[in-house]
Amino acid sequence: MLEVIEHGDITAVKLKPHQRDVYFYLVDGMLIDTGTPNLQHKIIPFYQENDFDFACLTHSHEDHSGTGAWLVNQGEIPIYAHEKAVEVCKKPGDYPKYRQVAWGLRKEGFPVTPLQETVHSRNLKWEVIETPGHADDHVAFYNRENGLLF
Repeated sequence: MLEVIEHGDITAVKLKPHQRDVYFYLVDGMLIDTGTPNLQHKIIPFYQENDFDFACLTHSHEDHSGTGAWLVNQGEIPIYAHEKAVEVCKKPGDYPKYRQVAWGLRKEGFPVTPLQETVHSRNLKWEVIETPGHADDHVAFYNRENGLLF
């Protein structure tokens, strides 16, 4: 259900909440996405065992923002997302039943700070690239120095 995969300086966390794999990442003190609400009990120990400064969401869908409330309320971790995600994340999840079955229901909202054009992790500068399509609040994070793209 939860597998931690190391790729050099990147930690990928692979979840299998239902039939499709879901990933979130930890790189240079920055958490990218927060996993699914139905696996929060498995994700929280990962958070408690790892050191990071903040989280950025690629978009507000529950399989990417599912443990955001815990991070803000219990871990006191700030979360950044596209400005269109601010209102969505502020409220409990409101999405179709099939998605609730697959990934769980995000039962509480949480505050997010709108992303700027760049994000700075401990040692890296990330360009924030708007990539609407899958979701209108979708973004990618690109580090020009090393070519990493999330």
